[in-house]
Amino acid sequence: MSEPPPDEPADASGPDGEDDETPWSLRGPVPGEPADEADRLDTVRDYTAALLDRSFIRFVTPQLVSWVYGFGLILAGLAALAMLAGSIVLLAQGGALGFFGILALIATPFAAAVLVLLLRAVTELLFVAFWIVDDLHAIRRRRA
Repeated sequence: MSEPPPDEPADASGPDGEDDETPWSLRGPVPGEPADEADRLDTVRDYTAALLDRSFIRFVTPQLVSWVYGFGLILAGLAALAMLAGSIVLLAQGGALGFFGILALIATPFAAAVLVLLLRAVTELLFVAFWIVDDLHAIRRRRA
């Protein structure tokens, strides 16, 4: 899990065995790793048990977010291809529609980039929310 930073002495702990000078962010679990080995979902049986857990002790979403992000990237790529095809069709029409086809052709990569950035931001926000929950659980365990 987490270890004290290498520049701090290992024996600088307070009366309760914790380092009183190290901030909570450096004492808790490393972000992105489950707070406990028991929180990992490795098998289909673990996923099924977590899905049917009505007390919400174990979360399934953090384990699935990377798959959702990958699926979203595929959809963003398909959307970019569809916009590219649409702009080529408009370009082939000629006249005023050809002008809009040129504009759409120029805007397609920017729209795809914005779509991917938004997808990444939402994914990171989901991860941050679950990291906060993990940190709060670690703080509660230390206080108990």
